[in-house]
Amino acid sequence: MPNTRALPVEVHVIDPAGVYFPDTAGPILSLKKTSLAREIREGRLRCARRCGRRIILGQHLLEWLGAGVGRTKSVLKPFLGHANLDIDSGMANVPEKPDALTTLRQLTLTEIEQRLADIDAERAALSLLRRSLAARERVRRRSEQRSVAAEGPHDV
Repeated sequence: MPNTRALPVEVHVIDPAGVYFPDTAGPILSLKKTSLAREIREGRLRCARRCGRRIILGQHLLEWLGAGVGRTKSVLKPFLGHANLDIDSGMANVPEKPDALTTLRQLTLTEIEQRLADIDAERAALSLLRRSLAARERVRRRSEQRSVAAEGPHDV
């Protein structure tokens, strides 16, 4: 039996440097008005708010589409390849300084446990230092109070 599904009449190529609005990007992707709003609200689609409007960069649309790819990776790969996207991760292959979360994701369990141990040790050392400084401040205040009391009242 032949496939009777209708193909889209018009194919839109999302420009990574393009600027889109939810009310224009929705129809391009054949989505309901509320779909993009939900994706933005739930943090899956990045957008900027300027002058009371939501603005979506084409690159963010492509990343969002790539991140949602499931079993159809091989189908979408030729279409998303031009946007310099890594289909497996859904993220752009933009050479940039890795953030802390990306760095942590690349660590092994042993390395993460070691870092947590280091953080705990540093936290303990800082706590000890804070207590020591607080005690030193209390001693300083007491000695000031004693010196004022030893001088006695001043007659003017």
